[in-house]
Amino acid sequence: MKVTFFLAGNWITHYPDMVKEIASRGHELGNHSWTHPNMGSLPREKIRDELSRTQNAIANLTGTTPKVFRPPFGDYSNSLITEAEALGLTTIQWSIDSLDWKNPTPREIIDRVMGRMKPGAIVLFHNAAESTPPALAQIIPALQQQGYSLVRVSELLLTGDTYIDRNSGEQRRRPARSLEPEPVSHEGPVPYASAVDSGDDDGSGIRPRPEAEVEKCW
Repeated sequence: MKVTFFLAGNWITHYPDMVKEIASRGHELGNHSWTHPNMGSLPREKIRDELSRTQNAIANLTGTTPKVFRPPFGDYSNSLITEAEALGLTTIQWSIDSLDWKNPTPREIIDRVMGRMKPGAIVLFHNAAESTPPALAQIIPALQQQGYSLVRVSELLLTGDTYIDRNSGEQRRRPARSLEPEPVSHEGPVPYASAVDSGDDDGSGIRPRPEAEVEKCW
């Protein structure tokens, strides 16, 4: 079983040997920022600094560069997502919050997670939560008995042209567009198409996604 650990700068600095061990066991290391701020309102320069410092620290310790990023507190913006993409990072949220950070009992964590589980779920846990290890000791075998496979987050992601469903928060593939030209009717005016520049290009060649597509990014 291999999973994903999203690491922040403070943890990387204090536990470098643990970072190396997690990587050596084949788990995926993700970026969780350097100082754990609310990143949705940060300017682009600060976003790049937060992400780059974490990328470099993990790469220097393990020789691998993270490909996934989870924003602290789940706080994000279009600017954050596009800056992350520029560094090769896919922004991740979660579909089930164990709420282990609220210090519930192991039984409460188990009931919450198992009651919300479905294929493709991304479950959020914290390694410093006291009730998480005993809860996971029961959750993992229970899920495996039900036929679930526990995998790294990157293994769940769709590739190609996708979008985020604003109602469910799920990543979906865009319907394939037909390569056949649209038939043109000669009755009445000939239709035409116009291209409008939104003016959102900041010179990076990357345009922010419409809010409808990034309202949730599980």
